[in-house]
Amino acid sequence: MNAADQRSVRKAGQAAKLVAKREQDDLVHVLSDHAGRRFVWRLLTESGVFRTSYVAGSFDLTAINEGRRMIGIKLMADIHQLDPAYYLKMAQEAAAAERQAENTNKEDVTNE
Repeated sequence: MNAADQRSVRKAGQAAKLVAKREQDDLVHVLSDHAGRRFVWRLLTESGVFRTSYVAGSFDLTAINEGRRMIGIKLMADIHQLDPAYYLKMAQEAAAAERQAENTNKEDVTNE
């Protein structure tokens, strides 16, 4: 792209908008499905957005954790920008699944 050429700049801007729209559509597609939301919630959890990145005495591990966490924060920001209701729905579904798993574990211990 030639930054001095208005046509090149315009074409690059249009291409960037198309890419952003496609990425947004992809995220809507994933978040519109229960399994997709469960997968995204697992990514958010594994990326460390719900815990601290700090590892006492280890700058290297802290940096690795923070890099992983930043990917999760970007994903979370994309979800909130798209529609905060998707995040709320994922959180509610995750909490319900956690309660169900706890109840199943309690039943397993009781039946032993």
